Amino acid sequence: NATNKMDVYAVVSINCDNNSQTQPAKKTPIDHDGGSNPTWNHPVKFHVTEREAREGLVTVNVKLYNYWLEEVVDLEIGEVNVSVQELLALNPIPSFTNGNCDKMKLMSLPVKVTGGSKAKLSLSYRFKRALAGNMYDSHSFSEHSSSSSFRCLNVDSERSLNPPQLQIPMKKLTLDLVIKMTKGVKDNSWIRGMDMYASVKVCEGARIMHRSNTPIAFGVHKDPIWDHAIKLTLDEPLARDGRLNLFVQLINHRTIRGDKEMGEVKVPIRELLGLNPPSTLTNDMKLITRDLSHVRDKSRKIGKLSFIYKFLNEQATFPPAPSQPPIPPAPSQPTTPPAPPTAIPQQLFVFYAATVVTADNVQNQQ
Repeated sequence: NATNKMDVYAVVSINCDNNSQTQPAKKTPIDHDGGSNPTWNHPVKFHVTEREAREGLVTVNVKLYNYWLEEVVDLEIGEVNVSVQELLALNPIPSFTNGNCDKMKLMSLPVKVTGGSKAKLSLSYRFKRALAGNMYDSHSFSEHSSSSSFRCLNVDSERSLNPPQLQIPMKKLTLDLVIKMTKGVKDNSWIRGMDMYASVKVCEGARIMHRSNTPIAFGVHKDPIWDHAIKLTLDEPLARDGRLNLFVQLINHRTIRGDKEMGEVKVPIRELLGLNPPSTLTNDMKLITRDLSHVRDKSRKIGKLSFIYKFLNEQATFPPAPSQPPIPPAPSQPTTPPAPPTAIPQQLFVFYAATVVTADNVQNQQ
């Protein structure tokens, strides 16, 4: 563009030749700093039917766009297409018992760039099996239930056997959290920069209630950027009583000597509730920037960490009802259980991609 600056984002979608799998496309955040070498480290997830994938009917499509503030339509820069059949061959689906299901495979793919310049896009991916659903769907179950071969208790008789009991709802809060970046952290590496990630924990005293890690930002010299979204479900009474704390630890990933904790941020959940109370809006994320305290000397500050967050109210949930005594059987009648369906649902598996890691040498487009 005219200012020699690009704000690039990627749109990832799954395409099937027979249009049997329709899923919404996933968009990465906009990289405002990378220019022609944007970095996202943004995870996406799709469900794919195994049979169609192995037959070469499913394709992963990644389109790169330059964000134009003044224009209605962003400028398309380039495109990548790769068959899921090829991805399966390079990184097969792990079994249920063997191997590390969390291991992702890194690969680089050529980008078909508008204008013919050379560029590459890097992504990591893995496959996991997923259940295809119950063998008996709700439609067939309702048909069998209404047939004469099934016996049902009268509603009034069931109420008399199992009187209703008072249950107290458990209030829940949803915390939407996005770990964005750090600033001012000194590079301790000798050669290529540090490989940094953030470990996020919610604790009640010494007990860890939730834990999640961001992706690793490789080769960072001082300021890693993640923009990693995390969703947590919290007990509202514990949060409002000041018994829950949010910890974000900055960690240097080291292959040989082991990971090293660099610094930490601690924020009480009750404080976050006071700064940004729960609401039903979708765009009321609040930015928080806090000092990173040194691991051993808490008074020493090594940099700053930024994140955005919001709380959403959830519907009250009820604790499990106590077990009821068995219901006496109705008068015996000849019954014949329905035959199970002969058709077996298709096996599904999930395609995870930390898409897109980087796109190199994407030239500016007019």
